[in-house]
Amino acid sequence: MSLSGALNNAVSGMLASQRQVEVTSGNISNAQTEGFTTKRAPTTTQVLDGRAAGTLVSDITREGNEFIQRELRNEQSGLENAQAKSDVFKRIQDLFGTLDDDSAITNTLGDLKTRFEELGTEPGNTANRQQVVRQAESVARQLNNLSQQTQELREQADADIETAVQTVNDQLQNLQNLNQQIANADNSGDPSANLKDKRDQALQEISQKLEVQTFKRDNGAVSVFTNDGQPLLNA
Repeated sequence: MSLSGALNNAVSGMLASQRQVEVTSGNISNAQTEGFTTKRAPTTTQVLDGRAAGTLVSDITREGNEFIQRELRNEQSGLENAQAKSDVFKRIQDLFGTLDDDSAITNTLGDLKTRFEELGTEPGNTANRQQVVRQAESVARQLNNLSQQTQELREQADADIETAVQTVNDQLQNLQNLNQQIANADNSGDPSANLKDKRDQALQEISQKLEVQTFKRDNGAVSVFTNDGQPLLNA
């Protein structure tokens, strides 16, 4: 091997090692970053004219199983949907109360029924009449309060839906841009691992708001569909 060849091998090895150190440093500094995956910088032997001509980093790769990630997003979609329903049901239950709660509307109505029954047995009893009036006023106030709080709950649900739709639309646009950026990077031979992390994070944001299915095309782009097959992003 000539001196220049030996120097080229040494320099390429140093550059490859430097690149691996940079990747390892990035793994450490981003260990707690949401959506970040561990990166690897595998090396290959560079061959020129049939001879070894140094070492180079072939590509920056990501650790992780795409199938597991996709299934995790699908399961998370169902979990988020169930959690949202549970939160609404709990708020409704808090409004109407439970049977062991004396202030629950069912118990208040039951008390009114009892007052009417007492009045029915003694129609001329002034005290019974006053109790019926007071209990009826209490029921009316409670029903008015329930109506107001139910309306507020409906308005909050509408606002939450509007926010979720906006989030999904924003992330779909982000996903479309990332698909293009990843394709450009892959075509030019530039690293795309970090861009793919961002794309996974965008998919994660979408799956937290909507139950979706994702498919990776042959060109590497990711498409997003609703569970009934309606396309949200057909890459």
